[in-house]
Amino acid sequence: MEIRDWLTILIPIICNGLVIFFVQRITSSKLERRMKTFLEKKDGFHKIKSLTDEILFLYMETNYSKTSEEQTELLEKIVRTLHRIIPVRDSNLVLLSNHTKTINDIINKSNQMLDTLKAGDNVTGRQHFIELRELIVRLSNDIEKEIYSY
Repeated sequence: MEIRDWLTILIPIICNGLVIFFVQRITSSKLERRMKTFLEKKDGFHKIKSLTDEILFLYMETNYSKTSEEQTELLEKIVRTLHRIIPVRDSNLVLLSNHTKTINDIINKSNQMLDTLKAGDNVTGRQHFIELRELIVRLSNDIEKEIYSY
């Protein structure tokens, strides 16, 4: 075989190998970026979901508490946990952009509930308590849908 024959055999093999190498490099970098964003989204959603689950568990405990001191302590725990949502929301603003209104409503409703309870209006405070629970359940369900949509 002459050099020309060898070149006609080796050049397509080498070019195909280079094309495959570069395509593989490009697709693997795209997949790595997508996986990174996926994991960031999943982590942010799981943080919010775990906080909402913790709050809902505390709500269930308020149903079984017998004394007003226990209920006051549980309400304080609920509000502290609600305020732990704020840094998570702030660090994941883009991710939680669809849920920002609900989170803000939850924070505002918790402040209204505390103000009415401090003022001694237990009936309105209880109503805010129920509305707050509904908002948290809605947020929890929406976050769960987002988690399982990936």
